[in-house]
Parts: sequence; structure tokens; C-alpha cells
Amino acid sequence: VPTGLKDSDGDGIIDSSDKCPDTAPNTRVDGDGCPLGKVIELKGLHFEFNQTRLRPDAETILNWAAAILKKYPDMNVEVAGHTDSVGSDSYNLNLSQGRAQAVKDYLVQHGVPETQMTAKGYGESRPVASNSSEAGRQANRRVEMIILSGSGQ
Repeated sequence: VPTGLKDSDGDGIIDSSDKCPDTAPNTRVDGDGCPLGKVIELKGLHFEFNQTRLRPDAETILNWAAAILKKYPDMNVEVAGHTDSVGSDSYNLNLSQGRAQAVKDYLVQHGVPETQMTAKGYGESRPVASNSSEAGRQANRRVEMIILSGSGQ
């Protein structure tokens, strides 16, 4: 049915909403029409100090992630949890595993097959910011998805 909506590059995102309008054919894209990288950042998904519980503001980003995983059912990901540097290495490793598992559980509850994901905690070993400030520590309390296979790239 003609709708008048164009998708010039065929990525499933209409031109008026496509932030990357010239993606190559068969490229896996996010909701903005931009290619997915090896790591899918869950921007805005952070955890409170010493917590594995998802904050209420996580719903939007996790629903976005669930939509991507359901759109590409052959894509397998590692849900990778991280912490700041406060606490012992072993404690942070367990805390980061709990964070990764909380995200995986949410995604499963929202229709993503459990077999499409693994959850792994990395503790404080992969910071994205300095742990010398509260803002940096907050940035390090995160979960991201690492594409393992089926990315089409």
C-alpha cells in the first residue's frame, strides 16, 4: 500500500527519521537508522551505588534494546555489566554480574528469547570514565550489549 513514506536506503527507517540516510544494503541499524557497532551502548542506563535494581528511567532504553534484539533474532549478544572501583574486586565482579542479569531478565520479560543473550559481569575492569569523581563512577555503573554473532556486518 503506497504511503508516501520513503526509505531510500532500505534499512526500515523512513527518510524523515533516518539520521544515517546512506547505510549500505543489509546493514543492521538502530532505531535512528545508524549502523550498529560491535558494542550497543545503553545510553542513560546506569545503576545506583551498590545496586543491581533497575531504575525507573531504564524502561525506555531497555524497550529500545528489546526492539532491536527482536528485529534481529539471529543476533546474539553478551549483556555486559560493569561497576565503579569502590569495593573489592570480587564484590564488584558479583555486583556487575547481578546488573547484567537484571538487564537480561528485563529483556526476556519483554519478549527477547533467553537463548539470544548471555549475561557477564566485568566488575571494575573496563571503566569508561575516571573513578575519581562521582560523575565518573556513575558512568562506570552501566550495562552494555556486545554483539557476538549475527550482526550482519
